[in-house]
Amino acid sequence: MSYMDEIEAKAATKIDVQDYSNEVWGTAVNERGAIIYVPRGGQFKRNSACHELSHVERYWMHRAWRLRAADANDTFAVDIGNEINNDIEHLFMWRVEEEFGCDPVRHWTTRFSEIVTKSEWFAKRPFTRRLTTLSALISKEMIDADLYNRIHAGLHVDDADLIQASAEILEVIKEDKRKGARLMLLTLGLPVERYILERYDVLWKTKSVRIIRP
Repeated sequence: MSYMDEIEAKAATKIDVQDYSNEVWGTAVNERGAIIYVPRGGQFKRNSACHELSHVERYWMHRAWRLRAADANDTFAVDIGNEINNDIEHLFMWRVEEEFGCDPVRHWTTRFSEIVTKSEWFAKRPFTRRLTTLSALISKEMIDADLYNRIHAGLHVDDADLIQASAEILEVIKEDKRKGARLMLLTLGLPVERYILERYDVLWKTKSVRIIRP
């Protein structure tokens, strides 16, 4: 039984696969179903397929809370909520991906290396720099140690607080993702009332929603 077959069997729900024009893989998932989007005309990538299925498994099988924008029309909150949520989810997913023969360490090391290689670009975008730097610091276990040390040593003076903050966030996330997401929002100076938390019950096709208190 494949990884996808196993998830579908446990959830008693089919996972749809569709091609689309974007260059990267993606997933839409809720309490009613899931769609994995594959770039049209692109090659099948085992790492990408495993990654997207891991997202579905987390939401359906583990009923992981999901950080979302409270207002779907608030595009900034939508984008930031998705990014923070994914950064937290990846902390739970990468070991599973390794078990399936994927190489998440290589992937995330490549992604976060931009903090070093594009430091001048990030210097002009303080919020993006803080968000990406915080994401990299909490991802310590799944990136190359040399890169982590370079990021740590090259922190912008305004981001020195992120060293302690990332350690605290990691400890909280291990116990409660909801509290960890709230702490990340606060660390980045974001108004928590613009965000909510959702959890799906795919067997009963229901959804739980929680507000985040300041």
